[in-house]
Amino acid sequence: VSTIRKARLQVPVEMSVQVLPAIFPQGDDRLLSQTLLKVDQARSGIDFCGETLVLCVSTVFALYEAVVLRKPLTERVVTIAGDAVNQAKNLRVRIGTPISWILEECGGLKYMPDRIVVGGPLTGHTIIDPDTPVTKRTRAILALGAAEVHHVRSLPCVRCGICVRICPAGLQPLTLAKLVGKGELERARSEDIDLCSECGLCSFACPSRVPLVQIIREGKARVNSRNTENERMTPWPSQVC
Repeated sequence: VSTIRKARLQVPVEMSVQVLPAIFPQGDDRLLSQTLLKVDQARSGIDFCGETLVLCVSTVFALYEAVVLRKPLTERVVTIAGDAVNQAKNLRVRIGTPISWILEECGGLKYMPDRIVVGGPLTGHTIIDPDTPVTKRTRAILALGAAEVHHVRSLPCVRCGICVRICPAGLQPLTLAKLVGKGELERARSEDIDLCSECGLCSFACPSRVPLVQIIREGKARVNSRNTENERMTPWPSQVC
């Protein structure tokens, strides 16, 4: 092992630091690669996974612990916030811990929250059961009060085009939502529904408050489940070249 480490240290590593503006959702792997490499990999036919590897800081640290310290990923740093929480904190939480336990660790709740969101305010999803466990993808838990949640009624689309102009992936969110609503999943896939990063900008900017990202997220899940089911039903060839 020491010989391998010495050999690795002798290899020169070219590194450069590039500071980008803090624009949401700049942290998305596809958008980050597109900004740095000046190439839209998803639309140019380049193998995205083969050209770049985007790792966040927590992933790099988890790799270090796994390779160097031989420690499996069992913990996750989670941000707990929201008006209904007595004490907002950043906690190192074990994967599988019920969210209700984490809220108790923050001093409990001031009152019954109007909504508990797992994830960010734009990209997160609402949970019903407070005993939902923390997963490796849990980054934040928001216990939001009524004043922090805007309950508005969805209105018919006015075809303003804001969702199209604001989409960082260059998609047509309204078209995708309509295709999902009609059950035309193959057409939704042909319209690159998988390129949606679920950033939530379309829903946030929509003046009619159409829940576009929720519909598209459900459509992506249905498309992926159908693809998985087709793979299971497809027989293996008798000979593999």
